[in-house]
Amino acid sequence: MFKSKINIESFGNKRYGGEIMQLNTTSYQNILDSLSNQLNLKEKEILNTIDSGYYIFQQNHQILYIDDLYECYFNIVKNYFKGNIDKVPFYSITRRLKDTDNDGLSLLELLTEENSFSNYLKEYGLTFKFNDEIEMYVNGNKVNIPDDKKYKPYLKYRFSYDYAFKGYAFDDQLMNNEILERVKYGPEFFGHLFNYVDNDDEIIDNYLEQSKLYKFEYLVPIEDIYFENYEELTNEEKQYHILAMMMLRLYFYKYDKDFVETDEMNPLMVVADDKSLSSKYLVNKTELGDATLGY
Repeated sequence: MFKSKINIESFGNKRYGGEIMQLNTTSYQNILDSLSNQLNLKEKEILNTIDSGYYIFQQNHQILYIDDLYECYFNIVKNYFKGNIDKVPFYSITRRLKDTDNDGLSLLELLTEENSFSNYLKEYGLTFKFNDEIEMYVNGNKVNIPDDKKYKPYLKYRFSYDYAFKGYAFDDQLMNNEILERVKYGPEFFGHLFNYVDNDDEIIDNYLEQSKLYKFEYLVPIEDIYFENYEELTNEEKQYHILAMMMLRLYFYKYDKDFVETDEMNPLMVVADDKSLSSKYLVNKTELGDATLGY
């Protein structure tokens, strides 16, 4: 499945004296080890805590209220965690035209500024400008994307509000995440061009031929991201949140493995203020081969 892997730097964040080690979310055991280190608890104590969540919230209950279980683990983490997580793992799967395209570009920068992707689209008469929102031009003519008051078309929403570069906190089941199916042939918005351009098949087919699919692993300062649907968390609370989500991950490994094996509840992280993610935060870059695409 994985064709090649480039190790950019060591992946490390928890304090042992003056040393810092980073969270590792690449497997069940690494998640367990990270929790044990961060909370200063033995593995057996972590697993007993996971089980207690089952006894309280699921055993003899018809429905598991995940929010209640999350809040329980969040409070346990808050009580035991005395360290500092200054950086978090951030995983993204995307196609890139050049091996040197290692920045995680916001949609705004990707389309409106000079880079290999925007230059590629120019070859097919597609250009973009920013004027309160991203505007799309085909052969110099502005494309009118109607704004339905009840339901915004995908491109209208992305071009008006959603520019952020996003990634996931966990890598243990990332290859089973639905995001792979959505991006393995190119950026998601490719699938919506057919409404506005006549040569969308050519754009997509040639991009697939000229690009490579990668899994990017960044190590990002926690103040530079927020968790989707948890935008209100402070930097301190973000640390509790990711550890609580790691406990939930272990819970589902034991009590509903089918749920975790589809990569449900993998925390989605958003680069704050619609900024791009610099390649200086890149840790690993893995080219995903034909097996990933089902060939």
